[in-house]
Amino acid sequence: MMTVGGAHAFGYAASDTDYDLRGIHVLPIDIALGIHEDQFTVSVREQISRLEVDLLTYDIKRYLTLIMEENSFVVEFLYAPPVAMDADIITELKAVCKKSVTRNHAYNYINYAKKQWKLVEKFFPYSVKPFLNSFRILLTGLNLMQTAEVELHLPSLAEKYNLPYLNDVVEEMELKGKTAYLDNDDRNFYQTKFEAFLEQLENARYRSPLSTEPSGKNEMNDLLVRIRKSYGRS
Repeated sequence: MMTVGGAHAFGYAASDTDYDLRGIHVLPIDIALGIHEDQFTVSVREQISRLEVDLLTYDIKRYLTLIMEENSFVVEFLYAPPVAMDADIITELKAVCKKSVTRNHAYNYINYAKKQWKLVEKFFPYSVKPFLNSFRILLTGLNLMQTAEVELHLPSLAEKYNLPYLNDVVEEMELKGKTAYLDNDDRNFYQTKFEAFLEQLENARYRSPLSTEPSGKNEMNDLLVRIRKSYGRS
């Protein structure tokens, strides 16, 4: 399975936006059973023309282990635009992974959003990309806590939460790419909004319909064994 992540999945890619490819691979059984773990995670970064391509894939077992560890980053792989995938396997993966999404995923989104906002404040003029990342992360997390559904597309989230000003920044990003910046007035205005949504996300965790502990481990194990047997033969 391979999907396109980053700004291309989030709805604010520009002509100079690098490509983030995210996926799941299946190691041959003889390698998967061995002690060498270097192939359980594959990470490659290459420059192609003027753009950078960042590839990250996990072996199916490593991927499912991260899901059980309540890692929101890898959950998003399943909801990004597809490059190549087995539709039936993706449907099954979504079903078992959904049982492992909990209220605790809010912490992932809160911490990641704070890190992105620090990047906004680190340099002046303030870069638009980490700003958009900050709000995308907060709104994806908030939507997840409220509905138990994963939505990555920022313009869709901005419409849902009635935040038309975010679309103005998205348009700026699409037009100017890496040279899009915020001024001091923009930064002060949006910081107030950022802090308000951060508080909303923290509160939403306590009222979320999601469970407090991941489940579906047996179903996940059965799916892993079946995938390994079907796709992992040497």
